[in-house]
Amino acid sequence: MNAEIDLGTFQYRDHFPKSKKVAQFEQLQRAAHPDRQYPFFDDFANQWFERKRATWKNSYRDSVRSALDKYLIPHFGNTLVNELSLSQVDYFRQDLSEGVKKDGSRLLSNRRINFILWPLVAIISLAAEEYKFEYPLRRYKAFKEEKAESNPMAIDEVRKFLACAPIKWKDYFIIRLWTGCAVVRCMA
Repeated sequence: MNAEIDLGTFQYRDHFPKSKKVAQFEQLQRAAHPDRQYPFFDDFANQWFERKRATWKNSYRDSVRSALDKYLIPHFGNTLVNELSLSQVDYFRQDLSEGVKKDGSRLLSNRRINFILWPLVAIISLAAEEYKFEYPLRRYKAFKEEKAESNPMAIDEVRKFLACAPIKWKDYFIIRLWTGCAVVRCMA
């Protein structure tokens, strides 16, 4: 740590990733060195978003903006794009996966965490290409996503259900249950 301080390469976040003072130290670093060769993550992320927004549907655009504003920019905003490391991403991903709801279940699924981190990977990839630095996330692997649990009814259960179904809905349920037809197609 002392050697990094002497060389001017010390990053508070690398040594104290869970500290509440990370943002404060990064803001001080940002103010002390406004003439950096590389942009800060928040600036580049906003530029990336503006460049990409026209290619996305509105709902997807809003989801990406939400991931940037709620998770990525608050965490990585004061980090220079070339200084972001795989270990920082791993610590961040671990923090996201450890979030717990009041009932004890996970706050974010692996799929949601992957969606939150996808823009980060794309932003750093583009920054590495444009600013000619080594891409730090080449060994990054997305979380494996859990498969949806499907418990289809057995044939006996379908027959029992149809026997109890109201006459008004019987034809509808026969088509839905025996063909697997989607709701939208059954309504047409």
